[in-house]
Amino acid sequence: MNEMKRYVNTVERCLRLDPATRLRVMNDLASDLQSRLEAGETMEQIRAELGGPEQLAAALEAEFAAHRDPAPRWRWWLLAGAAAVLAAAAFGSCAQRQAAASVGIIGGADGPTAIFVSGPVAFPGWWPLGLVWAVLLVAAFLLLGWCRHGLPRRCWLPAALCAAVLAAEGTLAALGQQLVPALVLSPLTALAGLLLSGAWLAAVLLVLAVRGALKNKR
Repeated sequence: MNEMKRYVNTVERCLRLDPATRLRVMNDLASDLQSRLEAGETMEQIRAELGGPEQLAAALEAEFAAHRDPAPRWRWWLLAGAAAVLAAAAFGSCAQRQAAASVGIIGGADGPTAIFVSGPVAFPGWWPLGLVWAVLLVAAFLLLGWCRHGLPRRCWLPAALCAAVLAAEGTLAALGQQLVPALVLSPLTALAGLLLSGAWLAAVLLVLAVRGALKNKR
């Protein structure tokens, strides 16, 4: 029985069909294998007839070609976006250091009389914010591709990434800090800060990931 379950699970991991067709095909396959085992056949005999899990999955995909469910190709833009966000964070961090270096003090011999800043003040949270958005984009990439096929437990990885983001931002809030402190000046800018922080996206992706992990749980 365990060998049959492993065979069926491997076929399911390799199968690229829409969820409804995939569930129907897998239920039919499990019922057919169970009947054949009860009739006295062995898994070795069944494997010899049906082929390995990858071969059977390919045959089933060909049979149900109209119901194939490939991962969207545009998901690769999410990885590109993650790389772009990290690059922007690096650029912003460099700008921040340059802005800090351009702060000077002018005055006479009796002490400083003024402080001047040449250039704009850089955003203080470039790296944390860039890292948050890069993690969220990677989590979305996994949900759209790697997690769409195979065992539902794959969805726990993006769920863990999103939970880590929410935990980090919640810890900052508990300490009286904000990931986007420069924008929290009024209710309107506070909302803008919340959107920019990515907490809303982390919550949405976390719900989708947990739902996917628990879906069709056997």
